[in-house]
Amino acid sequence: MILVLGYFHCPNLCSVVRADLFDALRASGMTAGQDYALVALSIDPSESSADADAAKAEDLRRYPAPGAAQNWHFLTGAAESLWAVADAVGFHDRFDPALKQFVHPVGVVFATPAGIVSSYLLGVGYQPADVRLGVTRAESGTIATAALPVLLFCYDYDLATGRYTLAIMKLLRLAAAITVLTVGGMLFLAFRREKGRA
Repeated sequence: MILVLGYFHCPNLCSVVRADLFDALRASGMTAGQDYALVALSIDPSESSADADAAKAEDLRRYPAPGAAQNWHFLTGAAESLWAVADAVGFHDRFDPALKQFVHPVGVVFATPAGIVSSYLLGVGYQPADVRLGVTRAESGTIATAALPVLLFCYDYDLATGRYTLAIMKLLRLAAAITVLTVGGMLFLAFRREKGRA
């Protein structure tokens, strides 16, 4: 299964993610229903099934593909359900009131038939071979490595550039915490030894 998390009224990259994915799927020669199923899930609990239906109709019009009408599923849901799915696949988003939009990672999730994350394609501009590999690995039950949460922690999505950038402040905070713990541990051991000599 291919899972695309975003929202249907997104003013930025959500429609670009779907468009790039559909182009790559078409070029890969895979057929919806035969080779893959697709779920586009809105992370915006205010979006309705009518919004999902309209987005699906527009995407089907722009990117016709055999089997797509029956095997591309555009869904919405209650906030708690959406958060549970997003959390389960490591997709952490937040609503920015100043921007009046969701800030979220950009990419595609490939899941095994058992619903376990197999791999990710981050960013946009997917290559057909990468999409085919993601589908093939998911179908065979290959599971994602544990390194991705670390990578997602170290990088933030920059809405202005449309790219992931190194999260310098997060890394500095992590380095500071490690330094404080190391110095604190060394001082504790030094005082303990000194106290033992007295």
